[in-house]
Amino acid sequence: MVARTAFFSIIIIGDELLTGSKVESNSTFISAKLAEIGVDVKTIMTVGDDEKEIIDALGFCVTRSDGVIVSGGLGPTSDDKTKDAICKFVEVNMVEHKEILDDIKQRFSKRGVDMPEPNKEQAYQPEGAILFRNPVGTAYGFEVYKDEKPIIALPGVPAEMKAIMVESVIPSLKEKGFGLSDLHILDAKVVGLAESAVYDAVGPLREWAEKRESICLAYYPHFVDVTVRVKVRGEEEFAEKMFKEAKSILEDILGEKLYGYGEDGLEIVVGKLLRQYGMTISTAESCTGGLVSNRIVSVPGASD
Repeated sequence: MVARTAFFSIIIIGDELLTGSKVESNSTFISAKLAEIGVDVKTIMTVGDDEKEIIDALGFCVTRSDGVIVSGGLGPTSDDKTKDAICKFVEVNMVEHKEILDDIKQRFSKRGVDMPEPNKEQAYQPEGAILFRNPVGTAYGFEVYKDEKPIIALPGVPAEMKAIMVESVIPSLKEKGFGLSDLHILDAKVVGLAESAVYDAVGPLREWAEKRESICLAYYPHFVDVTVRVKVRGEEEFAEKMFKEAKSILEDILGEKLYGYGEDGLEIVVGKLLRQYGMTISTAESCTGGLVSNRIVSVPGASD
């Protein structure tokens, strides 16, 4: 199947996310993984553990997207409403899977305890669903369809969501032709300038990109730096050529304020330079309260 551009929506579920008692981070991870395969996120919504609200959110997202990923509400307790809401939305019944029940029992047995009665609920899944085994927990993920569009449900526990997303969902989406296998990304890291100043400074890069339909730019501000992302669609050889041109433009414009490319943050780059030149660093902090030294030593191997 030929890969194509796709637009997905993300629905995050949980009352605790609406009361401010927990910070939501699952959508950030899901969005990043979708971006890696060229799937654009159109909408991100957060709703509580309410069946009607979940159904309304699904209806809103399905009409505006090629697919929907839902995270949260797959646990074994009465406040976990996601499976029931999805079943009603796609008009299917819940069915028991003995193999899932046996799997859950075995997980608890390995811990030396009996499976609690409420966990039997997790063996029930939407009829006809594609199931995604959870390698680190008991809540299976699943995929069903509405109007030929996939609705993918994942656990809300971050470690469980991430494992299923990486091991099952992304490979499944790529196999089905969602996303673009020929998407290539270059992240340029800039320090010492605010996002607006970076945007203003890289005018020549924007002019260069606007002349090429296969290239687009994005800007992501962080606490200590700004990322300028160059996205290229095309064969790898073409992308490498475009990245070379982009790097040349950025280095001419930004000079030393451009400190690196890729995922490495400023503290990692500084550590590599210190190690490369056989140097060490000392800090004396007051107003920053140890923040500088904390960022440096947060990198594994910083004390070598």
